[in-house]
Parts: sequence; structure tokens; C-alpha cells
Amino acid sequence: KSLAAIANETDANLRIAATEALTYIGATSSVSSLLGATKTGNAAARRAAIEAVAMLGSGTEASALEGLAKGSDEAAKEIGKIVEVNKPALAAATECKTDAACWSGKLADANIKVRRRAAFQLGWMNSKENVAALVKAVEDESSAVRMAAMASLSRLGGADAKVLDAALERWNDKVEYKNSNQELKRLIERSRNEG
Repeated sequence: KSLAAIANETDANLRIAATEALTYIGATSSVSSLLGATKTGNAAARRAAIEAVAMLGSGTEASALEGLAKGSDEAAKEIGKIVEVNKPALAAATECKTDAACWSGKLADANIKVRRRAAFQLGWMNSKENVAALVKAVEDESSAVRMAAMASLSRLGGADAKVLDAALERWNDKVEYKNSNQELKRLIERSRNEG
């Protein structure tokens, strides 16, 4: 409840932090509150709420998001672009629902938002049979997908530290993955400590 309240703050920085936290914990119960937040604040604040709805929603929220883009002013056009970028994640939720095999297949989707949602979803569903697929997603081209995969692996456990070490070796020198590589180092230590 506290995070959902912060996610409704109009300050973009507060909202971004709260919506990311809600997303990482899989707080699907906050979607209706987040839908309200999509209507307030500046573009950055609204983007954070829209992205959280796309990650947490069941798919039925697509029409509500589309309604945000009504109007011909620049603000409506900008929100419309944000909605369009995020709608594929909701379409995947409509298609896959609670089917772990479907979500696992979405880890290879061409759309980054869909892959990120799939990586989160498998962790929220406690899909231990997809640990190997999530380990592969740790090397996704998108840092956002990598971070979602690592969040799910932290939740599920069972990742092979040696395989993760090899992934880190391949990507450690890539500046664009600096933040996700730091998280990967933490995941490797947690994986070693499981045994």
C-alpha cells in the first residue's frame, strides 16, 4: 500500500522508484491504482505508471491506456507513443495468462517490453522449470531484460554460478551493461551461497 501511494505521487523521481519496486515484487494488486497514476504528473511520471501497468497488468488495461492518448495536442501525442511502445507486453499477458511455457517462449520475442515482462512473469509464477531459460536471458541484448531475468533468478534460486560466471566473463568489459553486470555479480554470489 505504501508503494502504491508513492506511485501516485506526481513527482517523477518518486513515482519511478515506486513503480519499479512494485514491478520487481510483482504487485499485480496495484494495477488499478497505477491506472489512476497514468493520468497525472508530467510525461516522465506518466511513463513510469504506464510501464508498470504494462508489466503488471492482465491485458484488459490496454483500452484504458489507449484512452490516455486522446487529443491532438503534443502531450497526448507523446503519451500515445509511450502507450504504443508498452502495449505489446499487455498483449502477451492476454495471450499467455498463467501459461509458463508461453511466457518462456516470449523470452525470445523481438519486442524488449515483451521479453522483460516474460522474465518477470516466470519469477512471479515460481516457474523453477524455466531457470535455464532465465539464465540465458541474463545475456539478453537489453539491460532491462537482463535485470528482470536476474530478479526472477534471485527469487527462484537454482542458477548455476559457473554458467553465470561465464556470462559475466563474456560481458564484463561492455560499458553499456555496467549496471546489469554489477547485479550479475551479486546474483553469482547468491547462487554460490545457495549450495
